[in-house]
Amino acid sequence: MFVLAVLAADALSSSDAAAQSLRRSSFSPAPTSRNLEAIASRIKSERCHLLLVGDSIATHVAIDGRGTWVTGIWRTWRPDRWRGRFVPTVFHGASVNGTRVEDGGRGPAFDPACELVLGNVRPGRTIDPDLGSGWWGVPINAFETTGDLGDRRLFRVEMPAQVDGRDFWARYRTDPAWAAGPLRGTFLPILDPHSLTRYAVSGDGASPNPVDLENQRPSSGYALGGISVDFETTRSDAESSGVSLELRTDPAHLEIDGASIAMLGAVIERRDRETGLLLGSHAVGGDTTKSHLSEGEWLPVDDGGFYRRYDDQYLVEFIERVEWNTFVITLGTNDLKSYFRTPQETVGRLEAVIDRYRVAAAEARRRRPGILEPRFLVISPATAEDPELETAFAALDDAMGALAGGDVAVIHLHRLLVGELGIGSSHQPELLVDPAHPDEVGAMLKAELVWNEIEGVLEGTPAPNGPLHRVPGEYATIAAAAASAGPDDVVLVAPGLHEGGVLIGANDVVLRGSAGAASTILSAADQGGIVEILAADGDPVRLRGLTLEGGRSDYGAGVRTEDCPLVLDDVRFLDCEASVDGGAIFGGAATITLRDASIEDCRSGREGGGIAVDGGALIVRDAGFRGCESIGGGGAIAITDGSAELDDVTFDRNLGGEGGAVAIRTGSMSSRNSVFIDNIASTDGGAVHSRGPVSIQECLFEGNASGRDGGSILLDTATHSLVEQVSFIDSASGGRGGVMSARGGGSSDWRGTTVRTAVAEVAAGGWHL
Repeated sequence: MFVLAVLAADALSSSDAAAQSLRRSSFSPAPTSRNLEAIASRIKSERCHLLLVGDSIATHVAIDGRGTWVTGIWRTWRPDRWRGRFVPTVFHGASVNGTRVEDGGRGPAFDPACELVLGNVRPGRTIDPDLGSGWWGVPINAFETTGDLGDRRLFRVEMPAQVDGRDFWARYRTDPAWAAGPLRGTFLPILDPHSLTRYAVSGDGASPNPVDLENQRPSSGYALGGISVDFETTRSDAESSGVSLELRTDPAHLEIDGASIAMLGAVIERRDRETGLLLGSHAVGGDTTKSHLSEGEWLPVDDGGFYRRYDDQYLVEFIERVEWNTFVITLGTNDLKSYFRTPQETVGRLEAVIDRYRVAAAEARRRRPGILEPRFLVISPATAEDPELETAFAALDDAMGALAGGDVAVIHLHRLLVGELGIGSSHQPELLVDPAHPDEVGAMLKAELVWNEIEGVLEGTPAPNGPLHRVPGEYATIAAAAASAGPDDVVLVAPGLHEGGVLIGANDVVLRGSAGAASTILSAADQGGIVEILAADGDPVRLRGLTLEGGRSDYGAGVRTEDCPLVLDDVRFLDCEASVDGGAIFGGAATITLRDASIEDCRSGREGGGIAVDGGALIVRDAGFRGCESIGGGGAIAITDGSAELDDVTFDRNLGGEGGAVAIRTGSMSSRNSVFIDNIASTDGGAVHSRGPVSIQECLFEGNASGRDGGSILLDTATHSLVEQVSFIDSASGGRGGVMSARGGGSSDWRGTTVRTAVAEVAAGGWHL
């Protein structure tokens, strides 16, 4: 849990007031938070060194798709005003939030000159060398030398120009020139009497500068050192690989065995900036307010244990080294939820934590007088998923409001989310990656709401300033939000009924319902298509958590795309009708991917009652097609000059001219673990009609029928097909081949097939060749 608060001694002393507070279970949107002006002014116009304090919910970076506060702030908090960023070194060899951190100890190039003695584990347990329990705030890696290090790269931090092949600065900053010009890079090593002290440090590919930290090494105990280098970069978005900082050993010096190497992190900053944020994070993951107090807690682990705390010396040196002067403290949920504390107990702990940070900041200012006096911004918790705790979190939000005053401001994020999304204490599960942590969009939403509060107290009306386009919070309609969306932007739609007619013109746009498909409906009211993708080939457009209903058009009445790839996740299509092809979805040369989707009661006048693909590829995972119809081919799916890959798909009661469920005009189909039930073709192929190769494995066909040939499958191809571990039950044809009919001169392997009750009115109740 994170921390920050000063509470008057009697703020929660009234049991009647507490009882009244605890009875509140919902809020109207809160007014602008009290006492926010001074901190907002510092963040926007002074040299603000902003430290995020808290647990994994508030300050950690993305892990396995997890987006948290650093991600959200990085994407939405006026990045053109940023001065720099602190990067913890725990994130080894990974690309996290657009920053890559590598350390040489994780690969064979580092061995055998160094031995990893502490890796990706919070210090505090007995190790050799003992790095102590005082450096626990940010997890570190520690090594000890076993001989001559030679010339070895120890750590490298990179803020790349591209992430996943896409330009990073254009996506995450409104000022791409931020990284050009004079920069300073600073590594923060943890020093003890046996630390390695001779290094070579370089910035952005420049020649390395020798560094000797002998005068920083303590005679006993531990200290936080600094290794800095100033460098110039003329990088451009089109040419540079990014801004990098590299720490190497000194090849001219022979180290003795057992010298220790431990790194807390690195800072990259634009030194000539007089305004903006220098952002860092200080996390105690999965912990409570108690862990931000000096007594801490002992957490048992398999080989001993470690303290979930950090000492005062560490805290002072950490604040002093980078001159942190503004503290954003985000309370998580563990104190109230996991430890079943009352709101009064939790706020009392916040009071103790903020007092501790005040004392540490005062000592850091005494040692370095240029540091500004501390200010604190408290943000209420908003990620508790348990509805039974709604009342308690609402009461906690109220109680935290009493903290505002003096050097403390409070933002009621819980109330803001209630007003924005119309929900309770948790933002919707669709915006979480687990029961508590926000995903990328959830983090963006939280960060933008907080920033808008900061904007609001200074300018009155917050303006859209990030990649998140909220409907109806910022835009009255989805169409208006989509029209303004650029690459990598997200259109976040609140629950309710919304108008269709949405045009998306940029690649890599996400259109997402905040509460999932059951609650977020886009309807064309029989007046036209619902969503049309106008973007060219490139990064895919993504739809998630939406229901599209009642679309009418010539092609793709639900969604139409020609060249742009399309990904649909948790999307439902109901009663969409195309006069030509693709009742729900039409794709040209694009790749279309469906996951956890359903298409019901959709129709076409020619091909593909559910989906029609002409020249592209279709990938479907865990989806269902029910009650779809086409006059021509493919009651559910029709493929022309393309491919279909169908895994864990259910086809139920679909009707087509050829291929009651699937028609492959030209192309191929593979299907695994899928079910075809009660599909009907008026001519051939009750479930599947294919003029190309098919691979059907571990599937069930039951109750399918055709008016002519192939009660379940008709193969009209000169190529080879595979049918393996498939069961056919109650197949029937009005012509030949109750189970399957084949023509066209091709071949097929049938392995492990089970047939029960297959009939044909003309010939071959089973297979007709």
